[in-house]
Amino acid sequence: MSMMDTVRDAVELVQKLDNIDLLRQLLKVQQEAMALFEENLALKQQLRERDEQERLGADLVFRDDAYWRGDDATRAYCTRCWDVERKVVTLRSSPRTHTCPNCNKWWGRPSAPPVEPVQVTRARPRFPDW
Repeated sequence: MSMMDTVRDAVELVQKLDNIDLLRQLLKVQQEAMALFEENLALKQQLRERDEQERLGADLVFRDDAYWRGDDATRAYCTRCWDVERKVVTLRSSPRTHTCPNCNKWWGRPSAPPVEPVQVTRARPRFPDW
């Protein structure tokens, strides 16, 4: 039997005794017990989230200006979002840059090969042959 069931049974007994003052006090106890129960649930949820973050943080490795999970080179995670907000946000990565969809931070990848200069020529418009 839970604490809430016990309080509920006590309220029913007091109602039968017809003692209004005792009933009011018991209802206050029931409300406080419910508040404690809800707080306990919220604290348990916070602990689960904190444990998950600690586990995840232990898996993250910093390289190439981003966080990566161990040896997995397929997904990079935003350093700013993890360091400031403790959020794991997958980056949009190209061969030369990382971009975060959450905080809009972008930066060049240090391991990117240098860009070769390319001469741009203007293309002539093509008109259909009629």
